[in-house]
Amino acid sequence: MKSFIPYALHLVMGLSLTGCLPLVGLLLPQHKKKHHSTQQEEFHRRPLETTQNDSVDFYRKKQMVTVYDCNGHVVSHSVQTVKKHLSKTFTIDYPGRKKAWSINILNRRNGSQPVFPSRDEGQFTVDLSPTLNHIRVSEGLNEIEYVFYKCPEVVVNPSGTKTCKSAPTVEKEGIFVLDVHYEVINLPGESEVRPQPSQCPHSRSDVGL
Repeated sequence: MKSFIPYALHLVMGLSLTGCLPLVGLLLPQHKKKHHSTQQEEFHRRPLETTQNDSVDFYRKKQMVTVYDCNGHVVSHSVQTVKKHLSKTFTIDYPGRKKAWSINILNRRNGSQPVFPSRDEGQFTVDLSPTLNHIRVSEGLNEIEYVFYKCPEVVVNPSGTKTCKSAPTVEKEGIFVLDVHYEVINLPGESEVRPQPSQCPHSRSDVGL
């Protein structure tokens, strides 16, 4: 009987701990993944004056398209984009833009900026799709932040290239507000895509000639 009592106590304690495990799990801090929405994320920077407003209408036209190969066989039959307008270039209305040393452009809505912005013309190209040298925009209002820099002292090197001897300073900055509209247009009917004769040097019609 004495040997049974320790065993019973050990069994009860084990069951108690096992039953408490779910409760312990609830009490422990839970690490939840944060959800980041690219389109809704705002880059909170210093307040800048809105100096320009504009809008753009982007669209994508789709239609049922049948694609044939060189032998007249159907390769695909599906809805495809037959025409699109998804990018446009804008110019910042600043008289000194051509004399600026450099320019920095950023879409505050999603953080997109061109890798090599136009240095002399003060221009930027927006695009609904991510590209290397365009600013990606989203439907609705996009705040395009721009900063023109001037060089206090420009040095011309023997090779003819120019460098800024001291740190460039801000010459002009502001916000270009762009309202983006996007529409998908489904065209009626169907269209066909057939290869050109020059693309089919070994087509079936040439066999036996």
